[in-house]
Amino acid sequence: MKKRNDNIPTVEIDYDPHPGQLEIHKSPSRFRVVVCGRKFGKTHMAVAELISNALFKAPGSTNWYVSPTYRQSKNVAWRKKLLKMLPPQLIVTRHEHELSVTLDNGSIIELKGADNPDSLRGVDVDLVVLDEYAFMKPFVWEEIIRPNLTATAGEAIFIGTPNGYDHFYDVYMMGQKDSENYDSDYASFKQPSTINPYLPIGEVEKAQKELTEDAFAQEYLADFRHFTGRVFKEFDRNIHVIPPFKIPDHWILGRYMDRGWRVPTGVGYLAVDEHDSWYIFDEIYAPNLTNPELAEMIEQRSGNKYFWHSYADSAQASDLEDLADLGAYFMPVKKEPGEKVGEWIRMGIAKISERLRIVDGSKPKLFVFSNCINHIFEFENYIYEQKNNNLSGLTDRVQKKNDHLMDGLRYFACMYKTGTENLQNFSFKRRDFSFS
Repeated sequence: MKKRNDNIPTVEIDYDPHPGQLEIHKSPSRFRVVVCGRKFGKTHMAVAELISNALFKAPGSTNWYVSPTYRQSKNVAWRKKLLKMLPPQLIVTRHEHELSVTLDNGSIIELKGADNPDSLRGVDVDLVVLDEYAFMKPFVWEEIIRPNLTATAGEAIFIGTPNGYDHFYDVYMMGQKDSENYDSDYASFKQPSTINPYLPIGEVEKAQKELTEDAFAQEYLADFRHFTGRVFKEFDRNIHVIPPFKIPDHWILGRYMDRGWRVPTGVGYLAVDEHDSWYIFDEIYAPNLTNPELAEMIEQRSGNKYFWHSYADSAQASDLEDLADLGAYFMPVKKEPGEKVGEWIRMGIAKISERLRIVDGSKPKLFVFSNCINHIFEFENYIYEQKNNNLSGLTDRVQKKNDHLMDGLRYFACMYKTGTENLQNFSFKRRDFSFS
């Protein structure tokens, strides 16, 4: 890559793209989605694209590199890539603390972290690279960065290794022409590690021997797979996810909740048919909800229907009391104390797995409406902890991640009784009623 202007002699940019990287650079699409294996050279490619845009395509432009954390941007892309690739004579000013450089043509390249989303708001940007997008919250793109591109008609590149069927998968499918979610502004690319000719010989073969089939396919072949260590391996969106329909009036209704604050509060709505099959038909999934806000949302979703079963974590007793005063009643679940908590969690998982399972061609006993996107996501990304971050080994403990609705569903599974609920231990808060 070369740069010339009237005052500075021709300089060389230290970058020689391999065929996989070159394919991305040549794409004219506004939004490019690059799903790649490890050691593909994604960060090198990303920084080169930022430099190219800043120097040649859009002089005077603002260009961002965003990774999941500020520290990651600094450690991975600042000194090792950007400052190494950019000739110093092209840099007018450099701000080490802000990870920012201004070039001689007025363009700016800045490195950011998605862990401080408020710092990303309200800036017109010409090009943004979202590195390891799977490990960012979806709202960072949807509510913050995407609006930043409006005034400039700016471009974006999403890059990273697959991490199950998550929001990265969703934007990848937007660039696939045979997808029902295809958007002509998007183009998506799948680049396995093996396309990089600079990768040390034998590294991929060695990894294939050490990792599970799913882990290798995900990390090196850039395949979207059900995440290694999935708790509910029985869940298949082609079987268990169904189109919404009107719930018959005679079905029994239930709901469950796992209260959060900075992390989302998850509320699930479930109907039970005459054959004791469960249908998850609605959900609430939002962070930073006060009890009055949550109670209002629960009331709106519940309508005038009667819910025989309403369960929530007993550790959230004060919230349950407040919600009850506001008209949203949930029975605290009776969890086993101490070391038996693990057994109680496993019991709930077993009950849900049994309902998902298909035996001798029979239908499963649990279905999810397609509008319940957060339930679907958690079913596919609720996983067991890895041993020392080793993809080839798993513990029997469930990760505290992607679990808000799954925790609530476990509460329901452990407390549910077939048929009409036994309400003898259910304590309503005293309220005033008037009868005409």
